Amino acid sequence: MGAFTWFRLMLVRESGDELVLASAAPRAWFAPTKVIEIKEAGTLLGRVDFRRESESDRGAIRARVNLQGRPGLRKVSLFLRHPEQKRMQRVQLMAIPGLISMRNTR
Repeated sequence: MGAFTWFRLMLVRESGDELVLASAAPRAWFAPTKVIEIKEAGTLLGRVDFRRESESDRGAIRARVNLQGRPGLRKVSLFLRHPEQKRMQRVQLMAIPGLISMRNTR
C-alpha cells in the first residue's frame, strides 16, 4: 500500500457497518494547537467531514463530525487521546442516539 492509503487508514476507515475515525492518530497529533481535518472523505458508508482541535493544555479536545451516511452505517467510533494519557473528565455530545460509541481509554 502507498503512503496515502496508510495515512487515510490512520484517520478514516470502515469496519463492517462502522465508520472509525482517528483510530491510529499518534498522541503527538493531540498536542495543544494541533488540528486534524478531513473534508469530504468518501467511504463505503458515505461521505464524512471531520475536524479535531486540541486545547489539551486547557483541558479540552473538540471534534466535529458531519456525515452523509448511507443506509448501511450503524455506528461511528471517534478516537480522542490526550497527549499526556490523561482520562477524559467530561464529554458533551450532540448526535443521533445509538450512532456514536465512546470508550474512555488511555
